[in-house]
Amino acid sequence: MLIASLAVGNFLDIVNTKMLSDPELLLAIKELKAAETDLNISSNFSLPYLTLSGNMNANMEEVEALSTTPKISWNIWGMNVSISNELDALNWEWKGFSIKVSANPNESILYPEKIAKDRANLMLKQWKVISLKNSIVLDVFSDIFDWWIANSRKPLLQKKLEIFQKNLKEMKTKSFSEEELLKKEKEILLIKKEIANLNQSATKNFEESDFLEALEIAKKISNASCSSLALRKDLKAYELLKIAYEEEKKWLFLDDLPELSLNLNYVENPPPGMDNWSINLSFLWNVFDRGEKNMEKLNTTKTAEYYSLKSKKTSEDIQEELESLEQQMSSLELDLEIAKTERKISELEYDKTKKAYEAGKATLEDLTLQEIALSDCKMKELQITLNLLLLKMQYLSTCGIDLTELLEVGK
Repeated sequence: MLIASLAVGNFLDIVNTKMLSDPELLLAIKELKAAETDLNISSNFSLPYLTLSGNMNANMEEVEALSTTPKISWNIWGMNVSISNELDALNWEWKGFSIKVSANPNESILYPEKIAKDRANLMLKQWKVISLKNSIVLDVFSDIFDWWIANSRKPLLQKKLEIFQKNLKEMKTKSFSEEELLKKEKEILLIKKEIANLNQSATKNFEESDFLEALEIAKKISNASCSSLALRKDLKAYELLKIAYEEEKKWLFLDDLPELSLNLNYVENPPPGMDNWSINLSFLWNVFDRGEKNMEKLNTTKTAEYYSLKSKKTSEDIQEELESLEQQMSSLELDLEIAKTERKISELEYDKTKKAYEAGKATLEDLTLQEIALSDCKMKELQITLNLLLLKMQYLSTCGIDLTELLEVGK
């Protein structure tokens, strides 16, 4: 269920470790296994049940009878078919096999809807697992990217802080106004605050190789495309549930009729006076109740309406989310172009300051501050690039793509 088979690089090890320690994901996987079992029970008619029962009669002196009965049975569209044979364990003789077929027509009529509900439940559990795994993958990408940006910007800010603190100290020895001193102190405090904000991400236990690997994987994953919501298992599930309950509504009149039960039996060696074959037909008619039947009808009707609205609303919400992500990506792409232009301008200003420094017309401090400004522009450009990659992967996740399946492409 996780991606252990793909865990070649350290990035995938990080993802797997986080998945294995996520209680919500582990619970979702457990629920998925239960849903798979439920569907297998209801739809796999070839899968039999095998039971073994025994019986012993004894008095104070001896065992009068000892028998065991193996039975194999199948549940087919709500109809139970079983074959059994009783073994007399005292004499080691088989008493003869028997066949029994029992059916409830009402249950058999609605059995296709039961299978549809079990299949829809499985799809919902599958989507929950996919959604949680995607969330973890995106969190790991985000944590590594934030760590890299924080550790890249922090030294620059510390160097800038040292220069500003030195400037403030020199300003206090000269005739600068109180307003100018306060402005410089404010700049220093803002830098300190920015460094403090970066500390949380900067202290995470990653390495440069983790960032480089994550960046390469993110770029390759982001090249994937998504043109429809065909992979959204939750949408398919809601549509399936809507159809199942709509079909069930057509049979609500059965609640007002007698509930029939049919039993067909064959015994190889029947007791004296009995035939090999016997048929039993019985009914149960709930003529009057305290409103339970009406409540059941209302529940079925309202549930059908609920899933009809749920399917439509979920589809609309997904479309809105995708449109929002597209708008954010378009905005970030413009921000990226602006950042590239700012970086080119900063490069020109740095070259200009460097020439001035070499000609003795600028100080080392001026050159250092310009170098920091250029590095800041590069970091801003990288930050926007990384955010754009995260948005593209979020878009794929919203479309219904399992990002862990794409990790193999990205490794």
